[in-house]
Amino acid sequence: MAQALIARRGGSAGGKYCWAKYDNQPNIPVGYSKVKYLSSSGTQLIDTGVIPNGSTKLVTTVKYTHTGTGYLFGCLNGWISGAFAMIHYANASDIQYMYGTTGSPVAVPSGVTTKIEMSGNGVYINDAKAANITQTNIGSSYSIYLFGRHTNTTAIAETMTGEIGDTLIYGDGVTLSRELLCCLDTSGTPCMYDTVTRQTFYNIGTGTFGVGEVEYVVESPEFVLSNNE
Repeated sequence: MAQALIARRGGSAGGKYCWAKYDNQPNIPVGYSKVKYLSSSGTQLIDTGVIPNGSTKLVTTVKYTHTGTGYLFGCLNGWISGAFAMIHYANASDIQYMYGTTGSPVAVPSGVTTKIEMSGNGVYINDAKAANITQTNIGSSYSIYLFGRHTNTTAIAETMTGEIGDTLIYGDGVTLSRELLCCLDTSGTPCMYDTVTRQTFYNIGTGTFGVGEVEYVVESPEFVLSNNE
């Protein structure tokens, strides 16, 4: 694979930046900036376009603020039907997963960046199994939202307040359907860029996403300006 150059802070050159070899070509478009996460104030959300089935696996990182009932991600046909979702309630400290027609609480602390993985194999919190899932058929009719839930209504409700990082969705549990990377596009608009479909996913709600620290900027196909130590 062709090599690109990457600028890193510090280094033996003694200045702010020094150049080092980078073995992989950038995975976001030229002019995009890779950021650590997107942050929603409660009115922003992303439609991943993926309708889950009994093999779907989602992996993400979440840091939510407990300000009432809100979905970290998900979709459902009704209560609880065709569900693939995580929700926090106003009157509880735990998160509840919903899968098909079942659901149960799992411990996901508020205000802490937490890795979440959910599939038919169970729910994992920071790589530790937190819940078993035995149901094999979801029967969902709607695509998965991030920062909220997708149902049979067009109203945007019960969104979360907080941060979501890069998100992976495996349609069959093994093959990537989405690798959603948190970015700023060429105009500086917060978005998620999918390396699988080569599409950019924008806020379908109102207002504007906040963003985390810029990790790197693609200046050209050969040059990447990095903020990594």
